[in-house]
Amino acid sequence: MEERGSLKGIISSCLEVSRHLLLDQLLILSLWSLMMVISLFLATIRRDLIDYLTSTPKELSLIIKLGLLLLLLDIVASLMNFFSEYRLQILGVKAYNIISRKALDKIFYSRSRLLGGDILTRFISDMPNLSDTLGGFIPSLAIQIIRIIGGSIILLVLSPELTLLAVIAIAPLYFLYRYTSRMTITYSSREREAMSGMASEIKQVVDASDLVRRTLSKGYFLNRTWNSAISWMRNLTKLLFFKVFFNQAFYSVYGMLSFIMLIAGGYLVYIGHTTVGTVISFTGAMYNIYEPLVNISGQIVGALSMVPYVRRYREIIGLEE
Repeated sequence: MEERGSLKGIISSCLEVSRHLLLDQLLILSLWSLMMVISLFLATIRRDLIDYLTSTPKELSLIIKLGLLLLLLDIVASLMNFFSEYRLQILGVKAYNIISRKALDKIFYSRSRLLGGDILTRFISDMPNLSDTLGGFIPSLAIQIIRIIGGSIILLVLSPELTLLAVIAIAPLYFLYRYTSRMTITYSSREREAMSGMASEIKQVVDASDLVRRTLSKGYFLNRTWNSAISWMRNLTKLLFFKVFFNQAFYSVYGMLSFIMLIAGGYLVYIGHTTVGTVISFTGAMYNIYEPLVNISGQIVGALSMVPYVRRYREIIGLEE
């Protein structure tokens, strides 16, 4: 329930920013929709080329034509992917401008005494990660959904039987996401709390530097500051562990599922239900559904780690003028 509430708050903040970036987002989503159409042509042409190569009669001219067509489509898709990825990164820059203007207006015109230089400094340090999340989270999720829909169509066109097995194999990815998302949000919150505690300790030492010298209590205050730094580093290390574990485990599971599909496809070829070209093209096109699932899980886990940042931003936006 805590995870759902945190994610709901992040999505709400992202939607507020996305209203100002609608045209850019529509351009990116249109490019990805077109890329999925190209991916469908790539998968079917690759299947036909491999089947033709494994058959007895062969015409060199047809092989060259199919190969050049595959190369041309792949180049076009790569260029479109580069441009759309660049535009997606630009969203973070534009979101930075939007949320900084909105937040700074609240800060400068607020009558609240809760704000000080310390909170303002922390908010400014949050800005790069916060702007990337608020500007890119919604369109990134939409891109992955487009890829899953397009990828499912591609797999169904190639082999309905293997597609059913591919869908069943999604279960391990889901359980892995559930575990890593809980651990990531837990240690992300602890890391930010430890960071705030360390900043407070340092501020106290700086503010009371004259008193520290007069009372000869330098060792005591340094020990407190060092302990707070150790606490922050410990929580940051655990957070990094689960982030790395999440990414590596997902791609390891994806690699194993590819081999499982290859074995199942080999059996279907053996009993005459499909062709070699279909199996090879299918295993190559599986990334169109598995990679988006990995990306969605990673984006959600990453967004959940931004909960402390978003809460601080919401507190600033909610200040009374």
